[in-house]
Amino acid sequence: MHSLCPSGMRIQTTHAASIKRKYTVWGVSSLPAEKLEFDVEDGATGRKSKTTVAQYFKDTYKLHLR
Repeated sequence: MHSLCPSGMRIQTTHAASIKRKYTVWGVSSLPAEKLEFDVEDGATGRKSKTTVAQYFKDTYKLHLR
């Protein structure tokens, strides 16, 4: 895997203007956001489903990742 940033790099989010969070990046995936999937749980029903990182940002923040 070719890493785009060094391990342990500090980042700050900008996708939610009112909330600025800081994180430490420990690794980078070689998969694009349109193919990288994870489980998400519906808060109302408790049902779990898979979504992609790109779809999550589109649904949650109305952002199209570049």
